[in-house]
Amino acid sequence: MTEVLSKRQEIDKQVKNKELKLTDGSLEENGDFNKFPISEKTAKHLQTIGIMKLFPIQFKTFNYIYDGCDLIGKDRTGSGKTLAFSLPILERLRRKNKYFLQKERQYPLVLCIVPTRELAIQVTNEFERFKNEPNEYRVVTVYGGSDVYLQKNKLRAGTEIVIATPGRLIDLIQRKDLILKKLKCLILDETDQMLNFGFQEEIEKVLKAIKSEFEENERSIDELQILLFSATIPSWVQKISSKFMKSDAKLIDMVQGQDNRTSKTVEHLAIYIPSKELKIPTIGDIVQVYGGCHSRTIIFTDRKDEANEVMLHGNLKVECQVLHGDIPQKQREVTFASFRNGKLKCLVATNVAARGLDIPEVDLIIQLSPPEEIEAYIHRSGRTGRAGKSGTCVTFYTRRQQDTMRKIEDLAKMTFKKVGAPQPADIVKATARDIEVSLDSVAKEVLPLFSENTKEILSRYSAEEAISRAIAIISGCTKQVKQRSLLCSMEGYLTYLIETEVEANGPGYFWNLFRNNYSNDLVESIKGMKLLSNRRGAVFDLKDDFQNVFEESIESMKKRGFKISLATKLPETDDYENSRSSGYGSRGNNRDNERFSNRRGNDRGDRNSSRGGNSNRDDNKLFITNIGDSTELELKDFVYDNHFKVNDVFIIKGPDGVSKGFGYLRFDDRETAEKALRELNGKRINNRSVRMEFAQRKN
Repeated sequence: MTEVLSKRQEIDKQVKNKELKLTDGSLEENGDFNKFPISEKTAKHLQTIGIMKLFPIQFKTFNYIYDGCDLIGKDRTGSGKTLAFSLPILERLRRKNKYFLQKERQYPLVLCIVPTRELAIQVTNEFERFKNEPNEYRVVTVYGGSDVYLQKNKLRAGTEIVIATPGRLIDLIQRKDLILKKLKCLILDETDQMLNFGFQEEIEKVLKAIKSEFEENERSIDELQILLFSATIPSWVQKISSKFMKSDAKLIDMVQGQDNRTSKTVEHLAIYIPSKELKIPTIGDIVQVYGGCHSRTIIFTDRKDEANEVMLHGNLKVECQVLHGDIPQKQREVTFASFRNGKLKCLVATNVAARGLDIPEVDLIIQLSPPEEIEAYIHRSGRTGRAGKSGTCVTFYTRRQQDTMRKIEDLAKMTFKKVGAPQPADIVKATARDIEVSLDSVAKEVLPLFSENTKEILSRYSAEEAISRAIAIISGCTKQVKQRSLLCSMEGYLTYLIETEVEANGPGYFWNLFRNNYSNDLVESIKGMKLLSNRRGAVFDLKDDFQNVFEESIESMKKRGFKISLATKLPETDDYENSRSSGYGSRGNNRDNERFSNRRGNDRGDRNSSRGGNSNRDDNKLFITNIGDSTELELKDFVYDNHFKVNDVFIIKGPDGVSKGFGYLRFDDRETAEKALRELNGKRINNRSVRMEFAQRKN
């Protein structure tokens, strides 16, 4: 954890010193206002609100948008896409000197459609911020859950720009309260969500309505400029958008060819939690250590009831509010505004807050579960590490979610750093860090009020002890604090590391060692045994009741070639080997022991095979079971969808031609087969979790 915090400080230092390098060249060189048709008045105004240069997505798209081209813009979350589409449109309309005239009954010139009410408010605020004069143009925001008659009156009075969510937009179009015949530009922000199955029909209705009004007024739909912006634009979105856009539409992809699809300044951490009941009690410590009382945190949940439970039982030491669909719109706006301006430090939200919201300086993102869709992870983690600033994203996962975590790593081109739950020492250090920052906020005028108390305290304790006691009281650590497991975050468990010079076949090697040297009660208290990646050791949890008894034997075990120590951070483990163990549960330990003992010869033979031994294993061929009535084509698609090339697919069938539920996969080489075995084993095909192992050669 200290490493993570140090990395954040280093990145922040680089940003402050302007040492961060951009992948598309220097910001100073490419983003200078003088290189674009930006008026001197606009440039001065942008500088007064803190915008000194254009970011890459902004300077790459500016001239295309200014010239009226249709465009798809794709870049990481937090890269400045709102300015990218708004500034060139505004500058083009300003140059005409005939649009921003504050006419009564003015019909909209620009329509921006967004998926959520919160994003609509945010985009509105950005357009308002970019005004060169207070009354330069009018922006009307329309979304559900607010007074439709107030919105109708604003539209009737006249407006140049409308920001809308799909439902209320269609309602106003059908009522004839929103006239689109003068429209110059249509923007779809967060396009992959806008054109998702839930919004596709609404967007098509809007396009048809615009086309109809254009034809009635002898305008061609080709006169309409369409801009699509998002952090992720899957291929199917491009196919749908091609129905609406001109054939010469431009594609500006700032992510293509870059290894990491997530923000480069975000540290991605993963914490294994064996059951959902253990997640919420751990959240308070995570917020304290990785965020603190001076930082802003967003906790993402999949369900509304989870969000409520986190707020009520998350042991949070900072003020917290929830943001989800059951919260009244007015309260949602107040909550979001408080969080955005820093008065509220912690927000617990469902996906309603995940997309497009530009909240400055969010330091920490926590996810109770990894999202199934990679785009959701990119958008969630993208709430932090924005505009070059650093941030941390912590994701809880269970054993069943390991495949999802690997999928996120593969598709997002990033790697999770696996860490354990914060320990008492980490919590105390984090509290001291917050107190140190808070000291500067105390006015000198109030210090005399405490001078008598200070003198009395210092007469009883040394200065160091007095301050230590005060920090302990503030942090709530006045009693001995129970350790949390680094492996599963459970209180009352210590995580130990055992190392040896001998390569072990599996966790069963260490289970046998403990069973032969310790009491049944102590062995039964050991949980979550994981083999190290080098197979020369293991990490495990031990109930703290047995700490003294266990540590008494450390020296004697050392003489036998085993080094045992209390783990301070999680070591690298063999995820494939460990995925075969039953994890937590005392009865499972015995089964693990028996299974690995029985397979020792086979395991050794498998490894010898890879080194040129005489095993009967077919190194290029996998035996796959539990595939139900899947066809060979479905099985081949399953392999290709997971980014593997397979040479041959064969399903065993009965006399009736129906699959028996198992078959074979043949790959180019042993390395590909081994990787496929690690990554595909347990994944689902037709709602079944497949099982794989190496096939045997025929004698």
